[in-house]
Amino acid sequence: FNLRRATISEVLQTMEKNNIIERCVSEVDNRTKEIKLSKETKKIFDNNKRKFLELESIITNNISDNELEIFINVINKMKDNIQNMN
Repeated sequence: FNLRRATISEVLQTMEKNNIIERCVSEVDNRTKEIKLSKETKKIFDNNKRKFLELESIITNNISDNELEIFINVINKMKDNIQNMN
């Protein structure tokens, strides 16, 4: 990412301060730390994942797998067309 170590450290400190992540001593190597999502963040993630799955179910209702595949192929071709404009 071309980021300095200090920049990464600052971001991690802010995330830890905001209870987004937790730093723990690695079970494999005591010299290193593991970065894990906090319990609060996991709850938020799980809740959002559930909402996205519900939304996906709603918007794909009565649409066959074949229709979805065709739709995705067409969208990808449109994306390619836009990227190749210049």
